Amino acid sequence: MRITLEGFEEAADALLSALDEEMPRAVDEVSRQVADEAAAHHTYTNRSGLLQSRTVPGATRGRFSEDTLTGEALGDTPYGGYVEEGTRRMAARPFLAPAADRKEAESAQALEAGLQRAVDRAGW
Repeated sequence: MRITLEGFEEAADALLSALDEEMPRAVDEVSRQVADEAAAHHTYTNRSGLLQSRTVPGATRGRFSEDTLTGEALGDTPYGGYVEEGTRRMAARPFLAPAADRKEAESAQALEAGLQRAVDRAGW
């Protein structure tokens, strides 16, 4: 018995194209979830409110098809990194990493939903 698959290249190209469109949206969603969680549930002393209000999702960069798709949540102030990681004179008060840990299950769901949208869009 011989089985011949035809049209596979076109189907694979359609899936890859759909992944390039849908996965950045999923990564954006994950970044937003983590940033929102970090802003809402932090352990640092919030004197001015600036770090809390500027804890935001960063830009999603790269392409799924090039294995370079990345997203980020950040404390968009000059001192956000010092609060997260500490300095030699100040203990760390992590707020982004713990938020990412707390949102791990929801992040996985958002990424799975993006994959499913891509599969549906490609007609698989």
